[in-house]
Amino acid sequence: MKTLLRSALVFGFVTAGGWFTFAHLISTNKQRVPDRLFAQTSMPKPVVTPPTAQRIFATLPAGDWWDGELVLNNNSPNQTEITSTFYSEGTAADGARVSLQPSEVRWVKLSELSAPTGKSVTRQDSLELQYLGHMLEVGAQITLLQDGGAGFADIPFSGESEYHSPILEGVWPAPLGSEAHVSISNSSDKYVTVSVQQAGKDEIVEFGPHASQTLTIETSRVDAAHSVGSMTIDSRGPIGAIRATGFVELGQRPISGIRFYDPSVARQTSLFATNLDLERTVPIMVLKNTTSNSISAIATFVPFSSEFASLTLPAVSLNSREAKVVNLRPLLEAASARGKELSQVSVKVSSSGQAGSLIGELAIARADGSFVSDIPLRDSGPVRKATGSYPWRLDGDYNTIVTVTNVIDSVAKFQAWINYPGGSYQFTARELQAGETATFDLRKLRDLGVKDVKGHSLPTYVLGGQFRWSIAQGGGETKLNGRAEIASVKANRRSSYSCEVCCPNSFMYGSLVANSLSMEVGDTSATTVWGSYQDCYGSYIGDYSTYPTTWSIQYPSIMNAWTVTTGQASAQGLAGGTSNFDGDWTDDIYLHPDAESCNIQEVAAYAAGQVQSGCSNTEKDSLIQEYRNYSLTQPHCADFTQTRRSTYFSFGEINTGDYSWALVRDPLPPGLDSWLTNYGSSRIINSSYRNPVRNAAVGGAFSPPSRHMYGDAADFRNSAGNVNNAEYWAMVTAASNASADYIEDPTLACHYACVHADWRGHTGGY
Repeated sequence: MKTLLRSALVFGFVTAGGWFTFAHLISTNKQRVPDRLFAQTSMPKPVVTPPTAQRIFATLPAGDWWDGELVLNNNSPNQTEITSTFYSEGTAADGARVSLQPSEVRWVKLSELSAPTGKSVTRQDSLELQYLGHMLEVGAQITLLQDGGAGFADIPFSGESEYHSPILEGVWPAPLGSEAHVSISNSSDKYVTVSVQQAGKDEIVEFGPHASQTLTIETSRVDAAHSVGSMTIDSRGPIGAIRATGFVELGQRPISGIRFYDPSVARQTSLFATNLDLERTVPIMVLKNTTSNSISAIATFVPFSSEFASLTLPAVSLNSREAKVVNLRPLLEAASARGKELSQVSVKVSSSGQAGSLIGELAIARADGSFVSDIPLRDSGPVRKATGSYPWRLDGDYNTIVTVTNVIDSVAKFQAWINYPGGSYQFTARELQAGETATFDLRKLRDLGVKDVKGHSLPTYVLGGQFRWSIAQGGGETKLNGRAEIASVKANRRSSYSCEVCCPNSFMYGSLVANSLSMEVGDTSATTVWGSYQDCYGSYIGDYSTYPTTWSIQYPSIMNAWTVTTGQASAQGLAGGTSNFDGDWTDDIYLHPDAESCNIQEVAAYAAGQVQSGCSNTEKDSLIQEYRNYSLTQPHCADFTQTRRSTYFSFGEINTGDYSWALVRDPLPPGLDSWLTNYGSSRIINSSYRNPVRNAAVGGAFSPPSRHMYGDAADFRNSAGNVNNAEYWAMVTAASNASADYIEDPTLACHYACVHADWRGHTGGY
């Protein structure tokens, strides 16, 4: 039994009137997983290490912005205290503290966070957030704001563990007249020497502890003919000390963010992006070869539905260290011609080089230049990238669209759920075909009252919360790519969120919703198959439907079981008795969430149950067992009778078997009466219902099975004996007039001693 904990969760957002919060007393399923659950199943247990000091860092580029909005996302099952430190010219100053409840998402203005420092937020160079917990337990992102509140640029946070080498690579669109603002910060308390390689020049910059510098690069300093800019940053100091980010302006309007990547972190040779809107926006894609060897790149655009064909563009050749704009005109022309089919796509850019040899940037804007933002275009990364924890909001005209794309060539599964002020909402476990994308429109989900797996819907008063997802049964592979897009037309803002958590969900135990089934022999009962899961922070997430690939049965002679579809199974009673059974599948447990690989262990998962099969009557059970022993279609317990008769023939005359129970099908009693009436005088039944053992003893047929065993046949005696006479043929004629479906030829079993007739073709049960 799972107990819901009661706790307060605060959700807030910023409006034109300022900052405010909604506080609700909620039921939340964020709780530590009881040890007893693992003890029951002898499953290995993920290691939830003691909390340690965590630091995440963002650099703040100088530019035409006046404030920022920081979103904080608490993935922890615990209340989390966050301290903020701003750095200006290398000097630290404490900002405001923020206390987050479990699963809380909160938006805070940078100016409010910076207020205790006594400095304008636009004079701050960088921001560090600290909390006691685990890797990625708190997510954060900044949206820089222009005068009037319009979105300017998205600034991600990062932790030291996300970097493996001293190299950072960036690339951005650079149309004529644009300026790129790249901010480079030293997040450490050490001196660091940095080599900045850009436009064929190599500049050496010394960074003191926590120092920052914003570089402004005009288009004239890059290859204007190719409309692309790029930069390589090589540092000499602690790995992960140097962070960089930026944005591109054209006429003091942002046209793209600038993201920097450590190529050594890449795991795949391809780059991926999800939810590119070709119906309302115009994309710009730039690529860079980070190596000294020539490579080629091929961009493929995959419709969300797997029923539509993908579009692949011609290969782009990239020489050593070269950056290029990809010609997307064929894509836009195809999108115009194919309409809805190509209105929303995911993106895959394949590289002929090794992992990390290719980086890219994908920027989008409306035709009028508004709603500028960028979409992460990156390799799928380590397995933790196959998870997501995103803020969402529906205040005002805001909407949030979450997409999850399968980036591999086979089926991939994932689990998704929502935490919101007042409760939680759980989606059905989802399978995605190769290239398929799942879309979650949060406003539609709420306003249409769509029910979750427990029959709950999002209350209409809910204005935001946390969207979580995790790959399921992925075998340690990163098969999925996801992001959330939050947009407001009135605020002229569009931001992308693609934060992950420390590792995918881990299997805990399996269960059958109906795990003790009582049924009659021959009957079938349905049950639901669940797997229960926890996240990498030790929180119970929920029960999700799963697909047992095999079934283990204690006594196969008593029952059978099989999987119907994901989450649905059936069991059938074959004979009287009791048998345990379980559905089996392979699932994943991530043993060390703080490790780079998460240390996956695939386990033999199962959900167990028991079937009691029988008729609560020993004679019926014995009868049904005879049908099973002779490999005959098995009747049900309720099919047998001890009383059924016709007008002229008693039950005792019809039942010529070995038991006090018999099968008498609906067409037999009226058939017998009609046969007798048509003959015109009394007749004796030699044989009617016979159980299989009796049928075998008298030499009855089994191939095909005699109809005597199914209660719709009878043999009338020829009183003259085995003689071809008028009595015999009168009975044959009477049977025919009684609409018998089959009358046996005298050369067969009865010969002339009796006439066999049955009503096998007539409808009717027992």
